[in-house]
Amino acid sequence: MKERYLAGKKSCFFLFLLCFVMYTMVFMSKNLFSAAMASIVEAGVMTKGQTGAISAAYWIAYTPFQVVGGFAADRFSPYKLICIGLGGSVIANLVICFNQSYPIIMGAWIFNAITQFGLWPATFKILSSQIHPNYRNKTIFWIIFGSSVGLGLSMLMASLVTHWVDNFRFALAILTTTLIVWSICYPQFSKRMVEEEPQTPIPSEKHYKEHLMTPRLGKLFLASGVIFIVAIGFFRNMLDNAIKLLTPTMLMESYDSIPASIANRLSLILILFSAIGILLAGFIQKRITSNECRAMTILFGLTIPFLTVTCFVGTLPYPIVLICLAFAVLLLHGCAPFGGTYASSRFVPYGKAGTISGIINAAAGFANVFASFVFAKMAETFPWTTITLSWLMAAVVGLVLVLCVTRTWTRFINLHKSK
Repeated sequence: MKERYLAGKKSCFFLFLLCFVMYTMVFMSKNLFSAAMASIVEAGVMTKGQTGAISAAYWIAYTPFQVVGGFAADRFSPYKLICIGLGGSVIANLVICFNQSYPIIMGAWIFNAITQFGLWPATFKILSSQIHPNYRNKTIFWIIFGSSVGLGLSMLMASLVTHWVDNFRFALAILTTTLIVWSICYPQFSKRMVEEEPQTPIPSEKHYKEHLMTPRLGKLFLASGVIFIVAIGFFRNMLDNAIKLLTPTMLMESYDSIPASIANRLSLILILFSAIGILLAGFIQKRITSNECRAMTILFGLTIPFLTVTCFVGTLPYPIVLICLAFAVLLLHGCAPFGGTYASSRFVPYGKAGTISGIINAAAGFANVFASFVFAKMAETFPWTTITLSWLMAAVVGLVLVLCVTRTWTRFINLHKSK
């Protein structure tokens, strides 16, 4: 089967730019409701539990459909899958603009989650196969920043608008424009793609790969301790998202001088620090250690003192609390590549990298349910000091899990290197 990709450097750059803008706008739209939570609660439209339930419903619908999207991206046009995702987001935001009742918003946001089933897999498919091989690694790395930019835009928008519904009106305009631009531009790139017959692996390489694929998944789970990596990913993702999601509401309710609009603007600092966390992960991997568990031990260990300070929210000045939360997010976000892509890549010689990656992503999606619903529900009953204490306990559990699996994981990756 022939591969089709762009050959020119300039064409590859503009296709990446198109994908980056599209992915950023979609990521903005799917975090828009979470970013507007403080304003919605302040307006008395919904309780924290109701807004948390809508966010949780989104992730409950979104997570399993990502598996479907992965298969679809390999079988159908990624262009069409992205059109479906953008079109679904346009419809969801349009519905919310005209009807703000709780059941309607819940249904629209679930619809938004389902229609985005193939959007990320299709984006990854384009960048990993339709960009010239010389530029693929760079584009796959830089697309990660689209999530931070998109989340930042959603919070910035929430802090600037006068009424929370304006968030969705603005998103409707942006997404409609993005859909039109995508529909016009991508086919032009597709026409410029060249075809090349992929190289056939030499027999010795093929035999070696088949030999390494023989261990069953259960054996690999036991030998590597990857089930601990999955659990660590759950706690990390839950903490990271809960802090970013609830910080605006927490600041607004803990400090009388902070209205919802200012709280949303202050929380943009968390987004900036999360982006820096990705760069920190790259630095640690290159300069300090490539052992995923040792790196996460450092990062989780450093997170705990910062989260300890946040247990005094409402007592300490809010800049101190906010700075500690920002550094906690930075360190937790730095764990993400180690517990995700880096760990999954260890299973490439065994032919299980996709399976392991899917399991880790499923755990991350499930963690978002806890972040958006369970913690939001707890915030209705317990004081914010209890919520921050639960975040600290979750970080301690994450550190304990890392320490428990480090020896097993180190033995596994040493075997991986020897192979």
